[in-house]
Amino acid sequence: MRLQFLRTNQKNTSREYYQGVLDSVISGVITGGKVGKRVYLPHTFIGEEAHNRLDLLARVFRAKLSILNDKIMSGEIFGEVASAIHVIEFQKRGLSHAHFLIILKPAFKYLSSEAYDRIVFAELPDQRKNSYLYSLVVKHMMHGPCGDLNIENVCMREGKCKNYYPKCFAKYTSHGKGSYPIYQRRDNQRTPKVRGRMLDNRWVIPYNPTLLVQFDCHINVEICCDIRAVKYLNKYMHKGHDKILFLIAPENSNSEVDEIADFQNARWVSPEEATGRIYGFPLHVMFLTILQLQVHLPNFQTVQFEDDADLEKILQDERLKRTMLTEFFRINATDHEANKLNLSYKEFPRYYVWHT
Repeated sequence: MRLQFLRTNQKNTSREYYQGVLDSVISGVITGGKVGKRVYLPHTFIGEEAHNRLDLLARVFRAKLSILNDKIMSGEIFGEVASAIHVIEFQKRGLSHAHFLIILKPAFKYLSSEAYDRIVFAELPDQRKNSYLYSLVVKHMMHGPCGDLNIENVCMREGKCKNYYPKCFAKYTSHGKGSYPIYQRRDNQRTPKVRGRMLDNRWVIPYNPTLLVQFDCHINVEICCDIRAVKYLNKYMHKGHDKILFLIAPENSNSEVDEIADFQNARWVSPEEATGRIYGFPLHVMFLTILQLQVHLPNFQTVQFEDDADLEKILQDERLKRTMLTEFFRINATDHEANKLNLSYKEFPRYYVWHT
């Protein structure tokens, strides 16, 4: 758009040395369009900005995401991981970002408020002791200002912040009534100027210092200590792709409006997502594959066959008579090791693999 503006608005402009203009006038040429050369790019034009290079953004985002995933899965950051899933979300008016849901092994779970304080922080660090971390928190992890300080902020819904900022001061971390803990936010008089306002610890978004320093970007870290949080996050992870509603109507149409038929539900692909898909970057990663265990009454398992299949041959196929459930019962009855383990159905895949 900038280049097009320069092309259409400076096409009648020429540039020449002053001496050249004098020589032209002496030689009888007095029309500016016949002298000098056209000006298309002024010296102030220095090229594309970073957010206009979606190919580079996609590569950098992918590189950082891969490193982050490797660090988490190695147990270096939070401890040994039992299962994990992450998905990439693309916004219509923002850049791409990822959501991670991590479940730690029992020996590494954080079960107390003291344990929470070892990995999640919601306060500004001491600027004199750690000026770099302080600058990163101010740069990436401060919400708002919103509410009374800025009622026009994008997070405002019906006069209130949808993320419930500013939070309340808290002398120590405790379990909250909602989905997440109430993190320690002491009133220590640390008030940096952020987006034109003086903000304190009530505006700090929970973060992990190690990740923040290593990646120098916004990384919100939360403890899921309530079943409602786990339920919401799993639902959010699998919500599917973005959609858009659009309406196509003939110009000057006086026909009756069918509001249901007018709107079409369509897939929305943002430029960032399109770039990532062109490069073949994975948009969804799950560690520990989910295995659905079949449950059915005798001879009520589902079988698949072609429309022109011979049903008698289907009934003669011994493989179709066997399912996960029937083989679970058979192996428990015939295999000494399985009988000794005394496993439940859901525990069975830990020791035995199902091959169709």
